[in-house]
Amino acid sequence: MQQLHIFNKPMILGVPNIGILQDEIQQSFEILKKAMFMADPYAVCVLVTGGDDSLTALKIAMMFGVKIDYIIHGVTGTGLKDVRLFVNSLSDKHKIKLLTADAGSAFEDYVNRKGFFGVGHSAHSFSYHILKTNPFDRTISKYIRKGVSRRNIILINGVRVEESENRADNYGDNPFRWQGRNLWVNIAHWFTKKQCLELLSSENEQRSPVSIALGRSGECNCGTMQNEASRIACSEYDPEWGLWMKNLRKHIVQKFGFDIHQNPNKKTIAAINKASEKINEFMPMCVGCKANARAGNMFEI
Repeated sequence: MQQLHIFNKPMILGVPNIGILQDEIQQSFEILKKAMFMADPYAVCVLVTGGDDSLTALKIAMMFGVKIDYIIHGVTGTGLKDVRLFVNSLSDKHKIKLLTADAGSAFEDYVNRKGFFGVGHSAHSFSYHILKTNPFDRTISKYIRKGVSRRNIILINGVRVEESENRADNYGDNPFRWQGRNLWVNIAHWFTKKQCLELLSSENEQRSPVSIALGRSGECNCGTMQNEASRIACSEYDPEWGLWMKNLRKHIVQKFGFDIHQNPNKKTIAAINKASEKINEFMPMCVGCKANARAGNMFEI
């Protein structure tokens, strides 16, 4: 196929026919094409969690021939080691540079000072800010913007409208959301989970073993949305992670008197609730947590 150059970024002029999901793929093409015109991007990035949805987003973007400058992967410090290994292998396989938005020891540092975050919406917002937003912003600033504030960046992600609790939760019919000079793009906006899996199978794209085993990426296990069954499943899959979590829980319970599935004392809850009020509710890197909670696989919001 011919290439269409949108500013300095090439894209395929037309949609490749892979024999399935042509309407959905056409919609994705139009989404990406519009995003390129909207942003005139300095860089195009794909956020890859290790789950099936973000893997689908990466695959779709690659089908259109757009130059992907970076894969960005968030490391919360609570995930299973196979997730990171999978994303590393994905970067190597497709020869796309990998940027890791690493929270480092932020999770353990916080819980050793204050105890676990607690459960539910406010706790989740607070945890998201510490484990995802902060390291993500630092990574974008250091490796892409490099002190030049006026650089527009397209952030392709795997958010799907099917996951949405309501239209506001997932932009409704709008697959775009500006956040500063970052344009978040839901390239698989109209795909269902079944269609994501169908596309990956058709394209022989290897899925993460964690996603296959657990039905989610397995990168974030901060406790604000996961139930005990989820933690048991993680421990059975990754005994080393299970031992780490067991020892951490024992230590925190002894120190503070409450476990990961319980809320902290009233003073800490009040502080978390107050802090979460100031945090932007736009959390595109955690829509899956909300969806799983609503499905009963994790704590309800």
